[in-house]
Amino acid sequence: MELRLKGQGGFLEGCDYRSVCHFSGKPFIRTSGYLIWVLVFLLVGSGRAQEGWTNSFSEAVYHPFRSPGMFMNDFRFVKVGDTFYTFYLQIPRCVGPNRIWGDGRSYGVARSKNLLVWQPFSVAAAPNRSHWADRSIHSGCAVYDPDRKTSFLFYTGVGNKRQGVGLARSADMETWTMDDEILIEYPDRWSPGVRQKAQTAELDGKTYQFLSAGDPFVFPEKVDGYYWMWVQSQIFYDFDDHEDGGLLLYRSRELDRGWEFDRIVFAPSIYERYEVPFVWKHGETFYLYVGGVLEDLKKAPATHLEKLKRLDPWLVDEQKPRHSVNLLYEAKDIRGPWKAVPGGPIMKYPDHPWSPHFYVWNVLGGPEGRDYIFGWSGETLGKPYPIRYGADGSLEIGKPLDGWPAP
Repeated sequence: MELRLKGQGGFLEGCDYRSVCHFSGKPFIRTSGYLIWVLVFLLVGSGRAQEGWTNSFSEAVYHPFRSPGMFMNDFRFVKVGDTFYTFYLQIPRCVGPNRIWGDGRSYGVARSKNLLVWQPFSVAAAPNRSHWADRSIHSGCAVYDPDRKTSFLFYTGVGNKRQGVGLARSADMETWTMDDEILIEYPDRWSPGVRQKAQTAELDGKTYQFLSAGDPFVFPEKVDGYYWMWVQSQIFYDFDDHEDGGLLLYRSRELDRGWEFDRIVFAPSIYERYEVPFVWKHGETFYLYVGGVLEDLKKAPATHLEKLKRLDPWLVDEQKPRHSVNLLYEAKDIRGPWKAVPGGPIMKYPDHPWSPHFYVWNVLGGPEGRDYIFGWSGETLGKPYPIRYGADGSLEIGKPLDGWPAP
């Protein structure tokens, strides 16, 4: 049975998170008083945003987008007609700081006419006991199909018995249906005998064992007759207690079915995993953004640390064992091979020395036709960064904007 969701102001209509989000069947929100408090502030916040989300580009001024009572991250975008929509992961703050990355996250939806002020109004995917993704929803992407007049949300779904890449769809952005079928299913990497379930493929003459994972990104248009999806992978190596996450490429003739493995994109030699990929095209060049992560330097092999120090000495800080960086690559073919952009692959910002302070890139066209980076900054959608393309394929990041340049 497909699960239908109808959201209002970023919450599920006729439902609260006591019945939607569970830790193994236990509700997140134990008191109705907290839910009422969240709803009151959400309505106030939505009202404020309502005043500016329909403004024209020339009238818009950046407004930090927050949903009171909720922790938000990993924004993704689509445009339908003259309206932009952002999809973002959210979880009630009452779960506490140690659980905001765990069970119970859902995908909220907000809209804007100008990309600077947003109004939350719906929920696209949420964990539910009647669905295979009964524990949590994690990072994904959204694609609008103009021929079918349907928006598709690809997400990472985690359940007590199954996990994989799931799909939700909507014809109006208000009401969403979570499909029963899993597009790409993968086993729990910690389960017994999981290595026997791994796939094998070659990259640069070497054979790897790997499992598919999450964080799907789908290029919004067909290229060479296919849609293309990048997902995380878990690649197994021979040394003990360390596995590196690579990046895989899948393809399909249809958005909502028939996805098949194409190739390994990256089998990293430094980062524990690649996450939240994003691909866009400028001219004849494809650009691939991906977050590179090391969860704990203390567990990384010495060979990884030496390579990391050569790449960027600032990253190796014993006081901050977890590291994530923004990485950027380019290729002439959507399948690769990918090479670091000139001056890369680590991308930094002119107003901030710390690469991941603005994370999970999206590149969107602004009102004057120039491309801008939109991403997650702390606990909100950050200001747009203008970018300039060099003749050599390099990418220069400008200072963030409070409003759009005059025509």
